[in-house]
Amino acid sequence: MHIGASTFFGMNGSQVNAVRTLDELGFDLIELMFEKPGDFTLEERRALKRIRSGTDLTYTMHAPFIAFAPAHPSILRAQPHLDMLKASLYVAADLECAQVVMHAGEAMLGYRMGVDSPSRLALLDLFIRRVEPLLTQRGAPRVLIENTGGENELGNTPEEIQYIMEHLPVGFCYDIAHAEMHCRDYSAFKPEEVHVTDTFRGVDQHRSIGEGEITFTPHLKSLKGRGFDGPYMLECVRPEWLARSREQLSDLLTTI
Repeated sequence: MHIGASTFFGMNGSQVNAVRTLDELGFDLIELMFEKPGDFTLEERRALKRIRSGTDLTYTMHAPFIAFAPAHPSILRAQPHLDMLKASLYVAADLECAQVVMHAGEAMLGYRMGVDSPSRLALLDLFIRRVEPLLTQRGAPRVLIENTGGENELGNTPEEIQYIMEHLPVGFCYDIAHAEMHCRDYSAFKPEEVHVTDTFRGVDQHRSIGEGEITFTPHLKSLKGRGFDGPYMLECVRPEWLARSREQLSDLLTTI
């Protein structure tokens, strides 16, 4: 059972400082957040390598996701997002990240008609066609596709996740809060990573376990039944919530 933590709380600041905070909290598995152009300069990557040197610390990476639109019908608008994804994969490879988690991105306004509509399928095909060269290039890290929470996001149903996994060389990252937001069942999938935060249905708040309305035990039992034993990745908006959530998650895992 391996419980890690994300630098989500420090997304708008220094990722180096966020890593130092998590290191001080005793986390030896840290998910780095790549969110905007210019993140992870050469100096910052060198600092992250120094922090890890001589320790058991492992990094993973979360690729850009805020307003991420690689499937925008206009390639001119999609290209900056594809460039950011390419940059995040480069940084992940340079930092020897164990894996990279990504979202399929937004379904643009005018294409949000329903999860089974041909327009969404067309956008999924566009996403797959544009992203595949980046995921299959030499030296590319292992990539996991995450189930998303918003109705305007691709990959927010089991059917769309299945379609993506059938057409791209990716594994699955299960986000419990995203599944709970719309009561969707991903029990047919065996994830390689699980994101854990609490929230209230319909709103993705990234709260500490116990501060929302999610009942985690059924999810954890289901995951155990599928042979999943970690890593679990905590994603909270405050660093002090991460240590508390680690204790609560550890307690829950010992009771199932």
